[in-house]
Amino acid sequence: MNRSEFNRFKRKVFLSYTFKDYEKIALVNSKLGDLGFDVFTNFDSANIGDNIVRNFNKQIDECDCFVFVVAEKNREMSIEEYDLALKRGKPIFVFIKSELFNGEIAKRFGNRLVVLWDDENELVYRIIEEISRYVYRYPLRGYQFEYIVEKIFKEYGCLTKMSNSNESYDILAEKEESKFYIEVKAVRQRVISASAIAKVLISASILEDTYNSKYILVVANELSSQAWEVLEDKKEILVVDIRNLLYIVQYDEVLKSQLLSILEYSTEDIEPKEPIELLKLVETEHQNKSKSVADDGKPTDNEIIENLIEEIQGWEPKSRKSSEYEKLCTKVLNILFASDLALWSEQQKSNEDLYRFDLICKIKDGLQEAFWKFIEEYFRSKYIIFEFKNYSDMITQKEIYTTDKYLYAKALRCVAIIISCYGEDKNAKKAIKGTLRENGKLIISISNTDLIELLNVKLQGGSPADYLYNRLDTMLIELDK
Repeated sequence: MNRSEFNRFKRKVFLSYTFKDYEKIALVNSKLGDLGFDVFTNFDSANIGDNIVRNFNKQIDECDCFVFVVAEKNREMSIEEYDLALKRGKPIFVFIKSELFNGEIAKRFGNRLVVLWDDENELVYRIIEEISRYVYRYPLRGYQFEYIVEKIFKEYGCLTKMSNSNESYDILAEKEESKFYIEVKAVRQRVISASAIAKVLISASILEDTYNSKYILVVANELSSQAWEVLEDKKEILVVDIRNLLYIVQYDEVLKSQLLSILEYSTEDIEPKEPIELLKLVETEHQNKSKSVADDGKPTDNEIIENLIEEIQGWEPKSRKSSEYEKLCTKVLNILFASDLALWSEQQKSNEDLYRFDLICKIKDGLQEAFWKFIEEYFRSKYIIFEFKNYSDMITQKEIYTTDKYLYAKALRCVAIIISCYGEDKNAKKAIKGTLRENGKLIISISNTDLIELLNVKLQGGSPADYLYNRLDTMLIELDK
């Protein structure tokens, strides 16, 4: 899924600081931007003119978290901004220079969790570290799911609008005279509990419930029996669960891949179920039940795969950028393995930016596919690293040894798949075997020809993972001492 599609869902950070070194703040801005944050600083507001206070209030109201940096003793602290963020109940991160954490400053912030720092370079990485943790507490998954749900309602001809953070719903969809107040929920585990949807009951009771409006709860999970019991008598709430979503997207390969890629559990044994009540609401005339939101002239699943095969067959690495190859490979992998892998986190850097890998995915919980189960059980790996090499020649042992550095057993990351235009040379093959034999790390090399074969397997209704399993079998059988 293209990261740029979620720009309007970027988490907003208000960065308040008290020192003049704007280059350091610019570095923080850049790093946070790479993490998917939209950063606004009090320096930005200072150049706006007469509406400084009003703009401060607006930006703090709209921010998802507030970062407060104390760096100079003799400069006036932006305490008004801090107090406003505190009053608004925003998540606040405080960074204070170690030598200043005394007297009034220590008294003022002593009861908060404070990060102390000594120099600006350290400060940059401490901010990145703390905000990175915030990413996992408030994951992008929820924003991605909102995007998918909004897109589904748009496909049914609704006009949609994302709500403000203070609204009691996530999306407002309108069609003709009808209004749909949509709340979306997506949790990591397969089953969502009653407690996770408790807020929905309150929100639904607040909104109007008339003949031309409806409160709709859309969840990317199954509901627990307790949750169904709670919702059973709530006629004002229409529930759409993962079974219904799988039915809706079954003929739209792109939307289906987007949905499956955000799920961290397997849907292999979940039978799609037609959301009859929802379709009655959003369809002006009840459409053919065998059709989906994708029946509007869009390419079929097979056409998408055939187009990808054609693009790979005509790929010329000398005339194409590496970034284009990364996008192509990611799209192919998403089509092939969206039901098997989750996370799909692109452009990850290792500690201190020494190395970078292109994509990391997580094997979904409860997956029964033999290849991925084998990877989990025997290689103790929950995460798979993907590297894309848009080279005009075969990759060498250098690329193998570089990838080896990304693999780390304690992080459950012992497997990597390198995709390159022409595969690996003889020395690279030896390096792959050596890495497996000596370190227990598995690196699989795939060429453009292999990508075409994988897509053909998918096109014929087979399992692309079986193709990888056969490659692994061959590698293990031929492994010598």
